[in-house]
Amino acid sequence: MNLHRLLQTSAVRLSFRYILLFALLVGAALGTLYWSVSQYIDIQIVASLEQEIHDLQTLERNEGLPELQRTIQAWSNQPMDEQRYFLLVSAEGAPMAGSLLQWPTGFVADGKVRNIIIEDNLIPGRIKDDDGYWPMVGVHLPGGQRLLVAENIEQANTLRSFSLSIILLIFFLTLLMAVSMGLLIALSIVKRIDRISVTAREIMDGNLDQRVPLGAHNDEFDGLAKHLNSMLERIQQLMLGMKQVSDNIAHDLRKPLNRIKNRLEVSLLERRDNTEYQNVISQTIADTDDLLRIFSSLLKISQAEARTQRGNWEIFDLSSLCEKIGHLYQDQAETQNLKMDLSIADNIFIKGENELIGQSLSNLLENAIKYTPGGGHISLILKKENQYAQLEVCDDGPGIPSEHKSHVLERFVRLDQTRSTPGNGLGLSLVNAVMALHSATLVLSDNHPGLKVICQIPRVTQAGNVS
Repeated sequence: MNLHRLLQTSAVRLSFRYILLFALLVGAALGTLYWSVSQYIDIQIVASLEQEIHDLQTLERNEGLPELQRTIQAWSNQPMDEQRYFLLVSAEGAPMAGSLLQWPTGFVADGKVRNIIIEDNLIPGRIKDDDGYWPMVGVHLPGGQRLLVAENIEQANTLRSFSLSIILLIFFLTLLMAVSMGLLIALSIVKRIDRISVTAREIMDGNLDQRVPLGAHNDEFDGLAKHLNSMLERIQQLMLGMKQVSDNIAHDLRKPLNRIKNRLEVSLLERRDNTEYQNVISQTIADTDDLLRIFSSLLKISQAEARTQRGNWEIFDLSSLCEKIGHLYQDQAETQNLKMDLSIADNIFIKGENELIGQSLSNLLENAIKYTPGGGHISLILKKENQYAQLEVCDDGPGIPSEHKSHVLERFVRLDQTRSTPGNGLGLSLVNAVMALHSATLVLSDNHPGLKVICQIPRVTQAGNVS
């Protein structure tokens, strides 16, 4: 991936913000650590000087001044690099023993550790260029003499410098690791997003079968990919449905439109009497009504599938609706030498659109009457089934083969044995769309013989709660 493009991504900018915050926190922590080390060194130097001066005072008190003088001089004459320096002066200020050449100007021997400037004129020639601020402590002895102990801080400064170097090294290594991890994480995020973008571009180019690839970790990106894939699957189904509908409309509407056109053309070939013109107009109106019914059904199906047909939802008595529609079609069945039984439980309420549910039930009963031979039997059953209202329409007609039961729910689908009967293949498609809109299930099963259509709709109480 192009580095310039990577640095322009939101993932990198967000990573750098966290890296900056991390660097500030680490810098503050390491700075506190360095300050603590420096303070610890100073405390140790002060404690060591105080202990040293106390030991020398004890030696003078127990062994006498000459022994103290010999001890200091012996320590000062050792052929090694001094870290600690001593000076014993008389009451008049004359040096008696020690490494320093004279008492520092202005230094008070009060037993307190102070940082005092040490000039080159106070230091022996073998330790020149060690001038600077030295911590030192001085005391008065009982005979009026003054004793001084000083610390060369060169080693302390070396330790401080070493500690600072280690801390800076840790800081920059940590910062480098943070930047590297930030870039790696950002690169990983950008790659996942790029896979989604590539899929989107391929879909925009017309390849509707493409799906966002899933990873192996089932993380939030995989969750997003699953939702996108579900959306793409739904969009593809709708696109295919639109194509199929377009093809079916072109096929199924050609016949009635051709009939209207031919009938009108024939009526214009020669003058006819009013009766013939009225017949032509009546037949044309009938064909036009069929076309309007088709488009009305298509509109209802599209609205139901798009879940936009929810304007008049209310809780209503499904039992009363089934009684009303059942008795209406019961009379129609009798005129065609069919027997229809009604078995409807009382007080079953659902929430939905009364008109759509009624239209679906009418479609099911019309199909049952249409395909049941004379002398046949039809049943309309409504009962409570757990938290559902179960609606069943049964007949003993030809039924639907198992391999075609899902296919007949599509628009304009008619099986070979039903093509000789009136219809447009939208009845079951509308029922399926309405059931999906109401979160209900639609099952086509065998009635042995015939077809049994089972609709399970979520049931509610009159107060509106799910039963």
